[in-house]
Amino acid sequence: TNVIVFLASEASGYMTGQAINVTGGQEMR
Repeated sequence: TNVIVFLASEASGYMTGQAINVTGGQEMR
């Protein structure tokens, strides 16, 4: 859950939802 919030906050800051899809798919593998 913390990873989701972190990515959602950080990624959304300088990127769009693509960052969550790319990193989220490989990070949470």
